[in-house]
Amino acid sequence: MGIIRALRDTQRQHWAESSRWLMFTLIGSLIPVWGGAVLTLLYSGHPSIDDYTNHGEFALYSASLLAPALYIVLKESNRKVIKSSQIFIFAIVLLLLLSVLVFAGVGTPGRVGVKLDIVFLRNISILLYLIAIIISFLISVLDNRTVFKNLREVQKAEYDNFEAAFDSMES
Repeated sequence: MGIIRALRDTQRQHWAESSRWLMFTLIGSLIPVWGGAVLTLLYSGHPSIDDYTNHGEFALYSASLLAPALYIVLKESNRKVIKSSQIFIFAIVLLLLLSVLVFAGVGTPGRVGVKLDIVFLRNISILLYLIAIIISFLISVLDNRTVFKNLREVQKAEYDNFEAAFDSMES
């Protein structure tokens, strides 16, 4: 499979850089959750997972991770940098649609007189978020492989140009 082969072609620095990206992304994007929990505790409240999942928030967070991942895959698909990009494109579009349906569906039950299944909403939105994290992280690793490869090529070209300029000065 092309994705597995492409991931094997990565180096430790690609994973390290993607791990830093993921840490900043998770800490920053989840400020409404952990910040809200801190504020709730500050005011002697008892935060619950329900406070942050009952309105499809994690489906929204999923879409915010998947949209930039889709951009990277589409951008790189023309250059065949990310192997099997069609699989990523299909998976991301499918997950984006599911995220939209879950988030939009939260407001629908009151309009049509049916009861919202909060447990299903919580489970599906958190599952979507976990899958979005994994896909976004893997795409970041593959994208870093390309970025670092291009950087090495630029550095080599600069070194070669410097060496040629230095040689011409000696003559």
